[in-house]
Amino acid sequence: MKIKKTAGFKGQRGQSFIGILIVLIIAVLLYFTVAKKYLASPVSRDKDAQKALAGEGINPSNLSDTVKKAQEAADKANNVNRQLETAPTPPAE
Repeated sequence: MKIKKTAGFKGQRGQSFIGILIVLIIAVLLYFTVAKKYLASPVSRDKDAQKALAGEGINPSNLSDTVKKAQEAADKANNVNRQLETAPTPPAE
């Protein structure tokens, strides 16, 4: 018993692959569009949290500014710790 090969089989296979690629490209583009808009929005949409962050001088919509402020605060704390470690101890009474 011979199995007949249909002439359209190769074409259908190629069309389904191209269709999958097109759907995948559209999905990736949608994902990056949504992710870009999501990441561009402020860190917190809660008004009280935004007021608290603003009171500390932190701009939640600018991540690099927030990271810079956190690094400055950490450096300041490290400097205070170094000063405490090198300070002379008072004599025992």
